[in-house]
Amino acid sequence: MRIALVQPITERSASLGIQKQPTGIMSLAAQLIRAGFEVEMIHTQKTEIVKRLQESNPDYVGISTMTPNLPDGMEIAQAAKDFNRKMITILGGWHAWGCVQEGGEVLEEILNENSPIDFVVAGEGEITLTQLLQNPSDENIPGVSTFRDGAIKTNPFKRIENLDELEDPSYEGLDVNTYRDLRNGALDLSIHAKRACRFSCKYCLTASAYGRGVRKFSPSRTVRNIEKIVQEFYPQVITFTDEDFFADIKWVEELVSLLEKSDCKMSFDTFAGVPDLIALKRKGKGDLLDRMAKVGFSSFTIGVESFNEKTLSAYGKEPMILATMTPEERKQPYDLVAQHQKSVQEAINFAHEHGILCVGDYMVGNMNETEEEVREGFEKFKALKNLFLAYIPVFTPYPGTPLWKEACESGRLKITPKGGIDWSSFDAGSGAMEMGYDAKGLRDELELEFYTSPRYIKDMIGMLRKNPKAWRMFKSRYKYLAKAWYSRHFPITSGTESV
Repeated sequence: MRIALVQPITERSASLGIQKQPTGIMSLAAQLIRAGFEVEMIHTQKTEIVKRLQESNPDYVGISTMTPNLPDGMEIAQAAKDFNRKMITILGGWHAWGCVQEGGEVLEEILNENSPIDFVVAGEGEITLTQLLQNPSDENIPGVSTFRDGAIKTNPFKRIENLDELEDPSYEGLDVNTYRDLRNGALDLSIHAKRACRFSCKYCLTASAYGRGVRKFSPSRTVRNIEKIVQEFYPQVITFTDEDFFADIKWVEELVSLLEKSDCKMSFDTFAGVPDLIALKRKGKGDLLDRMAKVGFSSFTIGVESFNEKTLSAYGKEPMILATMTPEERKQPYDLVAQHQKSVQEAINFAHEHGILCVGDYMVGNMNETEEEVREGFEKFKALKNLFLAYIPVFTPYPGTPLWKEACESGRLKITPKGGIDWSSFDAGSGAMEMGYDAKGLRDELELEFYTSPRYIKDMIGMLRKNPKAWRMFKSRYKYLAKAWYSRHFPITSGTESV
């Protein structure tokens, strides 16, 4: 049997500038190939996907989407059915996962009597999808949802406890050269070594989707995969996309030890929780960061998210902030925002002192903030010293997250002319909610403010004096920002398309 695994390309984030590889379907493809299926992966624009499906005419088409490209995914499924009614369509990915978690109207939108979707796979799909293709008539496969006899049937999914049983993700058929950072041209590939997260931020689906307990590929398996990627594709950067990289410090230490023995010389990026960096500092483990820097770790992305007290509380960030405080500090009255600001700065300085830059993740357009409050909080963010990189998304509520219901009840979700939810606006840059101000325009404005603030210029000059080679980072960042700013303010139009 032949299956096409497709993922319509999501536009690059206005702040990030990177087209990331489709790690989900890559992992699925590897398991299906092992099981004996003929697999084609397609990661491109919707029209090209439809064309290639018509050319190959597979038995099955598995469609993976994030929330903003759900409309593309549904159109691909419909086009497949229009071309060949016998072609079986399967929808997976984070949006499908969230819809199954949420149920109700969002799930009914993708599973109904008129839907082009035959099956929805929620949860980790490597084992589930293999079982489904081997026996599609089995109605009890964990993680599979269907519409039968006028009703939706949903089977709870099972976690994969031993990740080392899985095959390494397949790159077969993908144009790897497209996964570059537009700011500097670096080939930036990904490793996903851990699944789940210890924390439960209410805007995030990870904790509720994966369940409690972080599972990991072994350090040795992870390093072998890194070496394999480097030998085959020669990337300049490998990004660990793990939501909770420091969940197990012994795992990190073993990974670093293996990288020290490896011939693989690479630049690595990853996520780091502020509480983890504070804990490492207090335990005197700066040597671990020194070793990480020597084997190539160049940046940590840290979740700052907000400097507004009601937003921090609404997002469930208070337990993480309390984790940065000493027992004595927790016994005394404290200002949540001031403590958050203090701990974030301490984490940034700790990483910076050991040769690792921090990328600050800060959300604007939060549900309960006015434009004035957004600007007030952002003043604190852009004042953080030694912070040279920022990712600034617009708050976006996703199905399955604890904040989804509140967003729906607010009446602020953007609606299409036909009356449905405008999923295309859920890209973390456009703004999925009507806030009474232009959230996207404000995001763009604040990003420029961040990189041109007196604090930033002062810190940049200080870094260049210590490390003249750092000019390459600043040059690529400003070049990208200038291009983005110019295209926003002076679009060149040809017909109906904006260039």
